[in-house]
Amino acid sequence: MAIGCLALSLLAEGPNACAQDRGNLIQNGGFETQVPALPIPPDPPGPPTGSYFRQIDASQVPPWNTSASDNKIELWSSGYSASSGGPVFTIAPAQATAAGDVFFPVGGGNFFAELNATRPSTLSQTVTLGRTGVLSYSFWHRGRAGTDTMKLDVQVLKNGAWTTVRSDTYQTGQTWTNYVQKNILIGEAGQQFRFAYTAESTATGNLSIGNFIDNAAFGLLEFSQPEPELPDPFEPPLTGELMPEAVVEDLSTSFAATLSPQAIVSGFFPRNTDAAPAGIQKMLNDSAMAVLNSALDVEPLQIPLCKGSEPNPQRYVDSDKAMAQAKAECIKQPGPKSVQAADKRFTFADQPNEFYGDRRRLRAWVRGFSTSLTNIDNPGLGNWVNRADSRGGASLFGLEKSLSPSTQLGVYGSVGSLSVIQTGNGGGNWSPTAYGVGLYGRWSPGPYFIGALAGYGTFSGSQTRGIQLDSSVLSASGQKSAESFTAALVTGRRINLSRNTLLTPSLNLSWSGINEHAFVESGGELSGGNTNINVFNLNYLPNNTSWTNVDLGVSIAQTVRQGTTLIVPSARLSWFGTWRTGGNDQAVDYPFSSRQVQVPGAWLNRSGLRIALGLNVATRHNLAVYLRGVADFGYDSRENGALADYGINGGLTIPF
Repeated sequence: MAIGCLALSLLAEGPNACAQDRGNLIQNGGFETQVPALPIPPDPPGPPTGSYFRQIDASQVPPWNTSASDNKIELWSSGYSASSGGPVFTIAPAQATAAGDVFFPVGGGNFFAELNATRPSTLSQTVTLGRTGVLSYSFWHRGRAGTDTMKLDVQVLKNGAWTTVRSDTYQTGQTWTNYVQKNILIGEAGQQFRFAYTAESTATGNLSIGNFIDNAAFGLLEFSQPEPELPDPFEPPLTGELMPEAVVEDLSTSFAATLSPQAIVSGFFPRNTDAAPAGIQKMLNDSAMAVLNSALDVEPLQIPLCKGSEPNPQRYVDSDKAMAQAKAECIKQPGPKSVQAADKRFTFADQPNEFYGDRRRLRAWVRGFSTSLTNIDNPGLGNWVNRADSRGGASLFGLEKSLSPSTQLGVYGSVGSLSVIQTGNGGGNWSPTAYGVGLYGRWSPGPYFIGALAGYGTFSGSQTRGIQLDSSVLSASGQKSAESFTAALVTGRRINLSRNTLLTPSLNLSWSGINEHAFVESGGELSGGNTNINVFNLNYLPNNTSWTNVDLGVSIAQTVRQGTTLIVPSARLSWFGTWRTGGNDQAVDYPFSSRQVQVPGAWLNRSGLRIALGLNVATRHNLAVYLRGVADFGYDSRENGALADYGINGGLTIPF
């Protein structure tokens, strides 16, 4: 036994004093300590001649208080014979044991209190919670001359005033009865509570004659029986869209009554549920465009103009006049099959057949990209849900083969990561690892071209949600995973402005379907005595959404020749639009309720100007590298604000 516990045992209530160490914040809950001490009456059975009652000043019964103007508290010793109802004995040890009263195992001791000594008043005690947890209470009540009625108010100090957060009324006859309410309130470390008893009525009709109480306990209590789940604060159970104000109101009148609205939102509300799929779809769109880069952008390809004295069949010629000029050029200055350094022996691959014609061999490539999406918001929840940013990137690798001079088919794989970072309401993040595979192809039956892609991906990682209570900080987390399906299309036309200048208007479309899997949080438990009680952990149900990206613009590229190396700087200006085009609201279950709420998904309606600058380099053997930077300057119609996002991608292509 600890020294402090032993000292308290000797001073106060015997072995039950150690209940303080088990989470009972009420001191002198059995009224056994008086200063100076009252004489202990003889033990029962039989009406002891030495039993008595006393109306003494509250200062003699620490730390109890009374609202009575005369500051009197009335105590009875066990066995005192009342003027009506006969002698009243304290709680028998066997009765306390049968009721599971682990706070006062010796029973009622020698004394108990009667509410209202000389006038209507409230008997109370003020306590301070030492750690955050879920509160319970226990006490015994007995009628004096028949059935008496009393009320227990649990109050918390808010902004300097006592606010009642729990009120229970009990009616009891002439038998000591134990009343227990488990896991009724969430209390935070440092909060002050007042535990107040008031007489409502008595069998005698006189409020000063009746309503005995004993063995009061309140706090993070341990019970001999298993802890039950928290009560459901939503009556009746409802299913529907999450309305922040309604949920805050419901929880404020239940076990979360001690928390501020801001703390309730942080504890019981998910973070911005659109942020994760929005970040995924942006990553998928940028991945698709990186794979189809050679169709979207200009990838230089060196092709001899002539093969001997004839034009190279891989060279694009769009008229009889152009063919005659090509033949004349080759007769005048025939070129070998191998590439030479003379400028006239090379052509910038500015036409589709030239662009694809030399790809009959197997080609391998590696590429990488980074992406961002900032100021993600979910206005479906107003100001209650925080904003978020996403950052991501991936490495891609693939193989492609020409099926014909105008048709190529390839496969690709990707490995990357995504980080969705949320601020406000306690913050949160999701940092999944991403894997993807897919097929792509290109077809160019002339100056026009089409590129298409279909892919599948997975995302898996820990999602953490910060819980910012009024004076405590918690963290709830779960393993969140998702799978994705992607389709993309690039189409356009290449137009020669000059021999070394290429203009390419094009349209880029991508669609993403994202299936977020169900998961349950952990870490949001609070202590409720000797067990942890599931309070803040949320159960996220499966959620499906779809997203669409459009990019319509034009690029211009210029060839710069350095010996046998082609250097092609390019620029693209386009209009882009991004929308959430389908899916469900995110459904969330509470661990303590049968209610299922829907978090409205209302975000993503963006459009704006996109600028891309690129640099492509190809050696004489068509070993090609490229680097491309992208900047989006947009406008979110729901947020009425300007937006800016940036990304970069690059890669290497190796012909075999």
